[in-house]
Amino acid sequence: MDVDANLRVLGSFGRLQNINCLIYGLTVLPAAFQLTGIVFTMGQPEGYHCRPPAGFTANETVPGWTGVEEDTELDGCTEYEVWNGSVTQNTTMCDNGWQYRTSHGETSVVTDLDLVCERAFLGGTLQSSIPLGILVGSYVFGQISDTFGRRPALLVSLTGIVVFGTAMSFTWSYELMFALGFLLGGFLPGILVVRYVRIIEMYLPKQRLIGHTFSAMPWCLGLVLVGPFAYLMPDWRHFQLVATLPCLILIPLVWYSYESVRWLVQKGRVTEAQRILRRIAASKSIDQPQSTHRQLDAGAYFSLSVYDHPDQDEAPPGSDTGPKEFPPPQGKGETGNDSQTRGAKRTQQRYTALDLFKTRQLIFRSLVVFYCWFTSNFVYYGFTLNVANLAGNKYLNFFLMSLTEIPCFIFDFFVILRFGRRRPLIVFFELCGVACLLTAFIPKQTVLEVDLTVLIVVVAIIGKFFITAAFDVTYLVTTEVFPTVLRNIGAGCASLFGRVGGIVAPFVVYLTVLHSSIPLVVFGATSLVAGLLVFTLPETHNRPLPETLEDGTSSM
Repeated sequence: MDVDANLRVLGSFGRLQNINCLIYGLTVLPAAFQLTGIVFTMGQPEGYHCRPPAGFTANETVPGWTGVEEDTELDGCTEYEVWNGSVTQNTTMCDNGWQYRTSHGETSVVTDLDLVCERAFLGGTLQSSIPLGILVGSYVFGQISDTFGRRPALLVSLTGIVVFGTAMSFTWSYELMFALGFLLGGFLPGILVVRYVRIIEMYLPKQRLIGHTFSAMPWCLGLVLVGPFAYLMPDWRHFQLVATLPCLILIPLVWYSYESVRWLVQKGRVTEAQRILRRIAASKSIDQPQSTHRQLDAGAYFSLSVYDHPDQDEAPPGSDTGPKEFPPPQGKGETGNDSQTRGAKRTQQRYTALDLFKTRQLIFRSLVVFYCWFTSNFVYYGFTLNVANLAGNKYLNFFLMSLTEIPCFIFDFFVILRFGRRRPLIVFFELCGVACLLTAFIPKQTVLEVDLTVLIVVVAIIGKFFITAAFDVTYLVTTEVFPTVLRNIGAGCASLFGRVGGIVAPFVVYLTVLHSSIPLVVFGATSLVAGLLVFTLPETHNRPLPETLEDGTSSM
């Protein structure tokens, strides 16, 4: 079945279609909270000192602590030893735990589990549990989605987030917290990747950009809400519940949505695809003449009229052009039954990640897409870690940083609409690389002692803007390069490589202890190479989505 041909009759927009798009779009809100909320739920306090023994104050027992001057350099890991009710000059570890200083009375996993001093490295390790889970889940949910469907994968993902996200808010064990974080991360790709692919598959080539841009807006909304919600709920356990429980509303909404028509057709479940298309037609009062049929590869028939409007995405209702009769697709020397048998075998075939490396052309495209995902995550989170160190209120800083992503996606929309996918992606990666290198080598002061700090910050923000834009286009290109039978598997594997970049980024940022320019040089070089590799990808603007493995290996 030619899904695009039928969508030209039905159109990509309508009440039923828009509601489904909105449902799938909203499912990314919990992901925005879970992924970026760790800045607050697992963040370090502003300061801490040993909890004094009963009957003593911090001034008496904690070396260097005055409790008044916030800029005093404190020793929060040792205190004066108390012996027989008297303070000695000997120091000891914090035998009674710690007291934490915060500006808003907030708590975090660090303060609840005392992940400071000799246990401080455990806080950073705990933050990596969710990315590690996403690393594994990206592959698993790619397989689940392409094998069992987009809707079941999303339902499983939302259910897992409810279970493990809620359990985290009641946990007081570090080991169990790490395990729950890993499992929670493992279910996030279902709403990070699967829902995006599901939205893109709803649209015709000329309308996919609208669906792509729309799918990004709920993510931006989630990011903007994280800061205010974290401020209003200083107890991290309450915030974690608020970040998780909305999934309970989304689960029934997804349950009553419909499956991807493209996926159903590729799996040979044509009757279900027909039923969905008839529901869409009925919701838009489009007639379904029973006299016109198109024979499918799998031996089924579809009863919607397909009008011959090659230059339009939709045939206008009431067009004078009559329905066109489509003959059964046949290869050279094949009978209709031979073609049906061949199509049925193809729809019954199960694909795996190994099929991404079945031909030389598909191998090269897969590797380039994987590298683009690695670079996007690597540089994006690298910039984010640097920006997070800005002075000022952390809630306000996070809110302002989140706001900058909205104009970025709007900018992307118009650039991609005018110039396609490949050229903007090349330019975004290259400009990001240049901005990284400039930031690395701009001195803090000129020879005339002119302060260049503002210039450095501005150039860094420009680099962050362009890597966000590149990340956005990379998402779209990924769904358009891989065929339907491998789309979620390819996107899942690409996301897996991307998460490797997110995990590596903090370690590269740590190289500032050697020289402040090293991380930015690494980010810049990685981005410049990505821009050069994109030259080898095909332009997918206004091209039909590849459906079969053979389509995915064509030149497009």
